[in-house]
Amino acid sequence: MLRLSRFAVMAVLLMLPVTARAGPDLVAYRDFSDLPGLADAPVAIDSHGRILVVDTAGQRLLRSSSARSGVLHELAGPELLVRPVDVAVGPDGAIYVADAGRFLVQRFTLQGKPDRTFGGNGGYGPGEYRDITAIDIDASNRLYILDDGNHRVTSYNPYGMLLQTWTFPDRETVVRGERRRPGDRIARPLGKSISYPRASDMAIDAEGCPVILFPDEARVGRFDSAGHLLTAWGGPGTAPGCLRQPAGLAACGGSGLLYVSDTGNGCVQLFSGNGKFLGRWQEMKPRDDVLVVRMRIPGRQTGEGGHGHSELANADPVVMASDLAHPVRPVVDRQGRLHLMDPACGAMASFSYAHCPNRADVSLDGLGCEAVLDPVGVQDVRLIIPGTAGFPADRLVGGSVQLPDGTLPVRTWVADMTTRLPAGPHCIVQGPDGIPDLGIVIPGSAILSDAGVGAIGETGTYTLIGELEDGTPFWATGEVRGGIPDDSEPGGRRPGDDVARLTYELDAAAPVTVQVFSVTGRLVDTLVSEVQSAGAHEAVWDGSGRPSGIYFLRVRSGDLDRTRKIVIRN
Repeated sequence: MLRLSRFAVMAVLLMLPVTARAGPDLVAYRDFSDLPGLADAPVAIDSHGRILVVDTAGQRLLRSSSARSGVLHELAGPELLVRPVDVAVGPDGAIYVADAGRFLVQRFTLQGKPDRTFGGNGGYGPGEYRDITAIDIDASNRLYILDDGNHRVTSYNPYGMLLQTWTFPDRETVVRGERRRPGDRIARPLGKSISYPRASDMAIDAEGCPVILFPDEARVGRFDSAGHLLTAWGGPGTAPGCLRQPAGLAACGGSGLLYVSDTGNGCVQLFSGNGKFLGRWQEMKPRDDVLVVRMRIPGRQTGEGGHGHSELANADPVVMASDLAHPVRPVVDRQGRLHLMDPACGAMASFSYAHCPNRADVSLDGLGCEAVLDPVGVQDVRLIIPGTAGFPADRLVGGSVQLPDGTLPVRTWVADMTTRLPAGPHCIVQGPDGIPDLGIVIPGSAILSDAGVGAIGETGTYTLIGELEDGTPFWATGEVRGGIPDDSEPGGRRPGDDVARLTYELDAAAPVTVQVFSVTGRLVDTLVSEVQSAGAHEAVWDGSGRPSGIYFLRVRSGDLDRTRKIVIRN
């Protein structure tokens, strides 16, 4: 049940059942069983689709000969690298390697030539590092470095200029998910030092916000570029959205979605950019044309003393695992494909997409271009999700459409309908266009809850998820604002009525307060302030002599807290 008012917001969210979605098709399976030391290595995909692998113990960076080859060649070795720990590829194709041993990040050209270094000194000062654990590049070629030793993030422009340095929050703030700015004072007992969480991985999302993984707390934190903590989510457990031994994360720039490799639960978990749980999956469904490759390093010793060579020289078949077992090191390439290392399977799995495609915008049918729902007494509403070539609504799996909290539609139907979608200050009218659209009826209170809208004037974004017959997911979003519908008011009151009534029932005699407030929260009138007997009661307020506007009639008694919105139009 959800009760929303201008003065009080109370929500009880339903939990999704613990299910593992099938996920996308497996398009490549690279077997690392002959190279066990690399089965959980940091990886990246260059602009030509070639695999980049960090060999920390061997002090080298390896790259495959081509996108389909299993032969790994050394791109950089001990003469340049001391303790490489991460690798990333920029939008311009440049390759960045984090070297914790040299306290720097080394940039290489696409051809593998050293180009520039960022940092280079160990210490506590600006541009100095103690323990680099992860790096990533945003869409503007800014380099972000996660320094767990100094508990901070630094950023550089492509020319090596240090742009910003900020410290991430203390452990308690991350666990609580409190919004906090860098430099905010942290209250703690006298003499007790600040405890910072361990930070193991970082990704830059579609909005340029750093997202950091704190594995010991099983939490993910999202920050703006200046270091303000925007939100944090996760927590230890097996329920959807909870994590056990998370080992890495990746962001899909095309959609803003985030993927967390959850080794303890043996799956990949999918979240929206603001931390809403959207699904989890672990099954590897090989496509008919799946690429199966045994990875080798020519001329180098591998495995139990054997010498590496081209995969063509080894006739032993590769046995593919059917499910992810211990996924680590996720990475999303430019085409939106998701790649995962899994040391338990001894392989790198590449999928057809990373749950990025098929994003749609939602039209609230009958509410015009701007979606406005009444936060008090809202009823079921009709939504239309326009069908596209990537999302034909008639191929939708029945019963898969839902809000992330598990709320299911009251009714669904498929038809080629007219939709009205916002486009800035204007409205775009679409269809009929020959592509089926999806219509649903869903509780408006659940939409407001998902969007975080609890009062008039608040605006938020809600999300719908589902999947097609072939397992392809779709993701639809819409904006909603708390406001007053133009045609009528909830609770049986119509514009022009002079008297508002609110009925309530008491289980036992108790003190009761019934008051009327203006839209700004100013007390207008007190109707009841006394002990009332058990049974049914009715509060009546005559607003005929009041100025036109919005008022709220509220009754409170113990756990009872009900509010009715009133519109006076004289």
